[in-house]
Parts: sequence; structure tokens; C-alpha cells
Amino acid sequence: MTPDDYLGPEDAARVEIEAILVASGWVVQDYKKIALGIAPGVAVREYPMTAGHGTADYLLFVDGGPVGVIEAKRSGTPLVEDLEAGLAEFAALAESLAGSSVDDEGSAE
Repeated sequence: MTPDDYLGPEDAARVEIEAILVASGWVVQDYKKIALGIAPGVAVREYPMTAGHGTADYLLFVDGGPVGVIEAKRSGTPLVEDLEAGLAEFAALAESLAGSSVDDEGSAE
């Protein structure tokens, strides 16, 4: 049985993404339990963006600073179609993070 047998396409993609992240040394956390200081590389699920931009599927942090975004897509989705949306989300992310801070424990304030 594979994740595709009981999960929707995006959730199945998330299972695969998280397995790859963990195998690569990332710690994967939920946004509501964020603790960036727990490891050098932390991937945070469902990180909220600025109003109107929803959430990033995964926001990647290295040493407490944001370095990238992963958006889960169903297998076979042409990524070129999502490039413009991805660039807009990245701009929203930069705007969102400019107004936030993280305390010494790595928790969002």
C-alpha cells in the first residue's frame, strides 16, 4: 500500500516531501509548535503568509533564518504553470518576515 492509496494527491506529495526532508537532515515541525533553535535546518509546515497569500506548505529555515519555500504539488503538475504564483508567494513571504521576529528559543512572536 502506498500513500496514494489512502491520501489525496497533495497529501501524498507531502508524505514524500517530508521523507526527503528528514532523510536530508531537516527537522519538520508544525507552525503552531515552531522551535527554530532545535536544529540547524528546520522545515515548518503551513507557515502563514501575509493576508491574501494563504500559507506556504513548508518554509525552510537554516540557523533560524528563512532560506526557502516548498510548495506541495500533485505528481505530474507542470511547475512552469506555478512559477508566477510562486514568485508572488515568495514576495509575500519576504514582506511577512520583515514584520516578524523570532525569540532566542526560535519561537515566532
